[in-house]
Amino acid sequence: AMDTAALSIDKLTDLSSIELYPNPNKGNFILKTSNITGSVYAITDMLGDVITQQTIRSDMQFITVPQTAQGVYILSVRGIQPIRFVVVR
Repeated sequence: AMDTAALSIDKLTDLSSIELYPNPNKGNFILKTSNITGSVYAITDMLGDVITQQTIRSDMQFITVPQTAQGVYILSVRGIQPIRFVVVR
């Protein structure tokens, strides 16, 4: 196992990334991440209400947004730039 404890938090954040595709989507998409398995992602609407929160279990995770209206949503993981995405129903 790699010893990531030796890395500072700043360094860990630099190595971490999230990508989301396709965007726009129909409420189903793939979240591609690196170095943040075990972190929690949150999806919020434009009013800041949390739609869902889940733990990232793998570097390539299939996500379904619960029954939501079409519109713009934000996926965020602490310490990483949030991603805006569009749901088209």
